[in-house]
Amino acid sequence: MSQPTPISASVSMVLPLSEVINWPSEGHFLLKRSSYSNIQVQDAFIFDPQLQFIRRRLTAEKKRVVKRRRNRVVRLYQLLDSHSVCLSLSLSRLILPSQIGLHDGTLGPITIDDTILPLVTPLVDRQTQLIQPSHMRKLIHKASLSQAKEYSVALGNSIRFWKSFWRMDVPLPARNVWFRLIHGKLSATSNLHKIIPSFSSFCRLCNRGSPSETTCHFLIDCRKKYIAWKLIWAHFFPLSPWSRHALLQAILHLNFPQQSSVQSLDSSSIFGCSLLMIWKTHWRFIFDSTPFVPTLVLQEAIRVVQSLVPPRTDNLTSP
Repeated sequence: MSQPTPISASVSMVLPLSEVINWPSEGHFLLKRSSYSNIQVQDAFIFDPQLQFIRRRLTAEKKRVVKRRRNRVVRLYQLLDSHSVCLSLSLSRLILPSQIGLHDGTLGPITIDDTILPLVTPLVDRQTQLIQPSHMRKLIHKASLSQAKEYSVALGNSIRFWKSFWRMDVPLPARNVWFRLIHGKLSATSNLHKIIPSFSSFCRLCNRGSPSETTCHFLIDCRKKYIAWKLIWAHFFPLSPWSRHALLQAILHLNFPQQSSVQSLDSSSIFGCSLLMIWKTHWRFIFDSTPFVPTLVLQEAIRVVQSLVPPRTDNLTSP
């Protein structure tokens, strides 16, 4: 296995000191760490072309550093000498003789290796030309918000959507399956194949020449499951025309079809129970070799739905 490419000395010299020092977890040291976020390594250390490694700046060399930074550099030397803090491994290796590996009086390549360039370049603040923790936090926060927004738009997951989802009256196991389906995190063979390449991605219910078992194929597009959904739809929603698009609208966007009559159970409960029965019947087939029969799935879905219907309270007449 190839070793990771070390960051060159020229790149290390422009890193903030706060990120190349191993600081204790005590509170006052955390405050000290933040005070070194705008000081570069080259303010405290210098490359010696004769010795061919990085060393501390001498007294005369410190005069080139701004006085405010010079005082903190001196304090850093005191912390290092008292072993209160220590240098990180990435910087320590450059202080050892012959570790830079060049004998032409240079610091090594002035550019970053292509393998780590995409990781480092976005973190450099254009104004200060430093990799500052505050700038990194802003970038990470911005990237997280952007990713969350794109993910939400892709799934149509508005705040209103999730409020409706969590208010649905469905069994807890059904909600779990439904939640994983919306996020594409079901145990479909295509997802397992990405983790374990030797695991085949074909659908166990279909023939081996079928497409890979994606999340939608797992619960909807598989031939037998598709038939089961048509039977469930015809039983509970005969007034609404059946289509795959209408089914996806109900499951992924909570746009439910019209029921045949005014019932005491929401459409969300019917779809939740149906999802759960298809899920359970699938795994009975996988682990117990129980045949996947669409008509039996319908019967089980009807049974579970009826168990959720609240009992009627008849008017009691006084004796």
